[in-house]
Amino acid sequence: VLFSDGNSNHGSAPVEIAKQYRSRGIPVSCVGIGEPREPGDVRVRFGRPPAPPRKGDLVVLPVQVENRFPRPVTTRLTLADAGGPLDTRTLTVPAGETLDETFTTEAWRAGFLTYTVRMDAVTDDSRPDNDVDFLGLEVREPDTFRILYVAAHLGWEYRFLKILADGNRQLSLAAVIRLGENSFYKTDFSGEEEADAKGNGFPESPAALNRYEAILLDSRAAVEWSAPGIEALVSFVDRRGGGLLLVGPPDALPQPLRDLLPAQALAPDALRRQERLEANPEFVFDADPTRVLADPPGLPLVAGEELWLVREPKRGARMAAGIRHTEKGFLAAQSYGSGRTAYLGLESSWRWSLRDATGERGHRAFWNSLLVWLASSSRQRVRIASDGAKTGVGDPLVLDADILDTDFRPAADAKVTATVLSPSGTATEVALDPSVATPGRYGGVFFPDESGEYRVDYRIGIGDREERTQTHFVARRQGIETEETPYREDVLRDVARITGGAFLPYSRMAALAEGIPLSTHVPMRTSRTYWSDNALLLLLLVLVLGAEWYLRRRLGLR
Repeated sequence: VLFSDGNSNHGSAPVEIAKQYRSRGIPVSCVGIGEPREPGDVRVRFGRPPAPPRKGDLVVLPVQVENRFPRPVTTRLTLADAGGPLDTRTLTVPAGETLDETFTTEAWRAGFLTYTVRMDAVTDDSRPDNDVDFLGLEVREPDTFRILYVAAHLGWEYRFLKILADGNRQLSLAAVIRLGENSFYKTDFSGEEEADAKGNGFPESPAALNRYEAILLDSRAAVEWSAPGIEALVSFVDRRGGGLLLVGPPDALPQPLRDLLPAQALAPDALRRQERLEANPEFVFDADPTRVLADPPGLPLVAGEELWLVREPKRGARMAAGIRHTEKGFLAAQSYGSGRTAYLGLESSWRWSLRDATGERGHRAFWNSLLVWLASSSRQRVRIASDGAKTGVGDPLVLDADILDTDFRPAADAKVTATVLSPSGTATEVALDPSVATPGRYGGVFFPDESGEYRVDYRIGIGDREERTQTHFVARRQGIETEETPYREDVLRDVARITGGAFLPYSRMAALAEGIPLSTHVPMRTSRTYWSDNALLLLLLVLVLGAEWYLRRRLGLR
């Protein structure tokens, strides 16, 4: 006997299973739980989420409202975030159709923002649980690349790069420039960064270098670096994933830095006449939105200017800029380890800014493209798998964290704990265990039990230091169990008909007592017991009749 509403959410279709019972001669009788009625439901959900915005950007949030009523439905939608309602609008959805709406709001702060779209209750709505939906977005700060300029003299190239960085909020330029034997010019350093600039005045420690995404190094200053500083610089590129731009005479470079050069052979040269720059539009300068560098005739290279030309690039390197209509290049770049390296054999690009407006735009486009390309390969020390995730209530959520130690190697002995704060304020602590398969990965699983935004606070202990980071994710009810489940009497009747059973609605369930069809293959035995064959029963009957005869005789009755 099957008690069901006719809906199946697992395995084969009910009719296919009924055929298997019929082949074995087993009738299935069905009792329908529910009542046939016209389904009615209005649901709201977010559409495809937009790309992660930056702070201050306008965010377009697509919303879909689906009406499963046989009549038009008028309702009100409200978009809100943690600060309260953002927008409210009333709309009418035709019967059986889906209406697309678009909300536009501003990403007013950086971090994780949870948006909620809620629909007012509709009369006779069979599924009030899908009248609300959540969307989580990670709003980023505007990309800022920290660049360190290191040189042995204060030249015009730095001065114009400083003007460029001051006018571009995407670039932050700090500098350490040697002015004399014991005199250094330092600018745009924070307190901790300046404390790291010890010894000969150059910031050579790994902690100091790893604060930046890219380093511009004059070869004349590189000769004054200590061996540990050179090793830290190589590690900055190889493991940190930073970018290194080398400028100046290559002969002055120490051997470990010469290994970072993207060229096998470099040679000094001087231009005999004015030439024009030609930038590679497919490499380094492929993200130039102004296309200034691609326009003919190209930026000028002054006659008599000293250059260091790349005679033979390394196998993995490519030419990024050179002299127009020649094979001579003065800017080569390559990937090295986790980072990127480039060599620029030109020290007079600042002259472009003094020519005219086109030259100024060209100077800005040249250095913006080069610096952003160098800095965009930097690695993060902590990466969280669940950041910005959207999961279902009751589904397992992976809290894995990939952690690098201070030298950007996988952290092997870290202690990682995640504290999950639910929308209702309940805190759950999850200890993350190190992965055997992936070095530096620490894993844990959490099962959200309510809808809304969750905050995860990670505590990462490496040695005697502890670091903290915070992520967010959103949980909502989803899955087959939350789908619409109308009463399917037709399915139950088909199962009973195919197998030879009987169908009864729940209101007539008492009729089961009258009997239901059984399989002919079930062994049955029928037996009868006659009272006359039982001696004890006959003796009892004789005693009762004898006692009655005796009592009647004593009373004078016959």
